[in-house]
Amino acid sequence: MDFWSVLEYAAWGISVVLVGWMLVDARFVSTTYGEDFLLSSREGEE
Repeated sequence: MDFWSVLEYAAWGISVVLVGWMLVDARFVSTTYGEDFLLSSREGEE
């Protein structure tokens, strides 16, 4: 295996980890916060 093949497999591995992290985080956020909170806009409120 040359350097570029190892780098390619490492990039795919990192991609899989990031997608998994995004799915777990999306599940966590959807169970922690309600739909009304996630869709609200509160930029100007203190």
